[in-house]
Amino acid sequence: MINSLKNKGAGFCIVEAPDDATHDDLMDKIKNALRLYEDKKTAVIYLLEKPPAQSIFSFVRDFVESFYDRQIFFIRNLEIAAGNTPENFLSELNFSRETLDSLDRNFIFMMNPDFAGLFMRYAKDIFSWIPHRYRFEGKDIGFQKPVRPIYAKEEVKIEDEKDRKYLLELIDLYEEQLREALDDPKFSVKNILKPLADLYKEYADYEKELSCRQQIAAFYKKIGSTEYAESLVKLGVAQHNLSAGGQAGNTHPEESRQKAIEAFKGALKIYTLEKFPVEYAQTMNNLGIAYWESPADNLIDKNKNLQNAISAYKEALKIYNTKDFSVEYSETQYNLELAYRKLPSDSTNEKNKYNGEHSCII
Repeated sequence: MINSLKNKGAGFCIVEAPDDATHDDLMDKIKNALRLYEDKKTAVIYLLEKPPAQSIFSFVRDFVESFYDRQIFFIRNLEIAAGNTPENFLSELNFSRETLDSLDRNFIFMMNPDFAGLFMRYAKDIFSWIPHRYRFEGKDIGFQKPVRPIYAKEEVKIEDEKDRKYLLELIDLYEEQLREALDDPKFSVKNILKPLADLYKEYADYEKELSCRQQIAAFYKKIGSTEYAESLVKLGVAQHNLSAGGQAGNTHPEESRQKAIEAFKGALKIYTLEKFPVEYAQTMNNLGIAYWESPADNLIDKNKNLQNAISAYKEALKIYNTKDFSVEYSETQYNLELAYRKLPSDSTNEKNKYNGEHSCII
């Protein structure tokens, strides 16, 4: 998280923690980590201090203007400010997304996990803009670990028919907005295409999701920002899911898999190890999965794909370690072990070397 704040000029993120003490501890650690960066000064916006008649945006704008030299703002007391009608409060916050974004600052929404669920439901548009969501447990924070990232192997599950109907209603709403959208690509991408792509993914309609992801990536390619890298990762995941899902519209799964690999490689031109280590590791793991699951007609191609997967997993493990990323480390080690086990028999020496180095793997 700190690394992201060092490199990101503006935007939103969510931090979930169970109590105020943990939030306070987190803010202190972030402030201390950024104290040497003159352009990364912080301030805290307590929404509890907002007058009832004042809008969320005008309150935040006035606060930012009074601390104009600050770039990073922690937003606190969302649960208290929301009162007994969180849906109304969050709807207002959702409608303020464009104007908040125009302030060109980093806003960190700090909340408890239960309120985060309401945030996702009633502030769906602004939530779709948020590239990073972090969850912390306990007052004594050693390592600050983000919520499990999106891996290419992720499966979507719709709990029941009620959820399915709700998703379809949202999809219909965004599709109608897309048809009526003004000629404003930035507005359409942020407010319609991004949430629509997420809904298609949740509904497991990977063909339509892919179409949205392609349009989003094309838009951000012209800008060349880190959002382009993010859009490429999601495009790669969509290509992978389409190739693995066996949907009727996908008659060339091998081609989809190759396009997924190309998308991940494109993202890695921006998500470098030095500047974006966490995103680099996540994308490398996705790349490894794509290579590992790529079909091969002969032993040579199969071996090549597995070697590429192994190389990608090893790159991810430059960041993922047992202390800081225990879950991601275990998953990537497991993926690496599978790749080694799948190596053809003529790679026995390399298999034995791996088993000797990682004898703890069961």
